Amino acid sequence: MKKFLLLLLPAITLLAVPAFAQEENEGWDGNRRMAVTMSLSPLILGAALGGFGIDTGFEYALTQSVSMKANVRFITFDPLRFDIVHDEGFRPRASQLRFNLEGRWYPQENYVHGLFLNGNLQYQRLFATSSLVVDDEELDTVINTFSAFVGLGYKVVFRSTRRHAFVMEPLLDVGWRIASDSTLVPPLGYVLGTNGVRFRLLFGVAF
Repeated sequence: MKKFLLLLLPAITLLAVPAFAQEENEGWDGNRRMAVTMSLSPLILGAALGGFGIDTGFEYALTQSVSMKANVRFITFDPLRFDIVHDEGFRPRASQLRFNLEGRWYPQENYVHGLFLNGNLQYQRLFATSSLVVDDEELDTVINTFSAFVGLGYKVVFRSTRRHAFVMEPLLDVGWRIASDSTLVPPLGYVLGTNGVRFRLLFGVAF
């Protein structure tokens, strides 16, 4: 799975190569129909917790005011990363896999640029396993959760005379769990991103 996710971002980036080769044009602002974005927080969080993290998405404008976006997030970590007194024979591992399918409405009709309202469906899989070195016994826990979110955001497209341009995207949304294998207490649900209020800051390229 990690190898697949490591290849995902370069594969999406390759889709933008033809756009990057376009000649300079003063009329690109407001005409870019696609965007690749990523969040830095999973990368930082995964590294801080002794694992790996990636969060990347691809957006395509169907019309000037409507777009669709697919996003994937994957983090592996050690739940006892900062527990310096835990039993050395106990080896826990955990991972979070999340898929989002999102629809967006840009009232200013600038394709992937400016203010937008969004709604998305989310599937998240939390997997935790622990093993004892002595007898190599493993205990696995899997929690699957489906959620729905609505939000408000703004995609800042930095001015460029070329078709590709850097973007920054702050987004605030709120979600509700539709179904889950386990009942999560509210604070844990907020931390895991399955419900409640979330703020995200994404960076990427529009083309």
